[in-house]
Amino acid sequence: MTGIMQYAFSESKRLLRFETGYACRIMDMCERLKVARERAGYETAKEAAASLGVPISTYTGHENGSRGYTKNAAQRYGRKFKVAPEWLLFGTGPAPAWGEHIEDPDAELEQDVVVELRSLRPEQRRFIRDMVKRLASGEA
Repeated sequence: MTGIMQYAFSESKRLLRFETGYACRIMDMCERLKVARERAGYETAKEAAASLGVPISTYTGHENGSRGYTKNAAQRYGRKFKVAPEWLLFGTGPAPAWGEHIEDPDAELEQDVVVELRSLRPEQRRFIRDMVKRLASGEA
């Protein structure tokens, strides 16, 4: 019976992932990293590792699940692959769409700002928001 249940689970994962795109909730972090890489336009782990400037053995270990990755690594991967680090780590938030590799020069800067803002306390975020509003309106 265990073999049948394992097959059913594997088959349901495959169907969810490839036919509906709702696999985000059942994938683990290494699978999400691979999906993000592929959807960002990197065909191989070696290509992504070179682009990130990390050793291929480190990156492939993160992607194949032989070693986990940290919040800092998730932030770095998120910036490069244009996904939220929270999606990579926990599967929360929107999954990356195919072809979302953006060549906008400000995109990486904006992603860096978002990542840093998420690390602040709520009152700090509000202060930064108000400061940005004042700058945008010319008041500051």
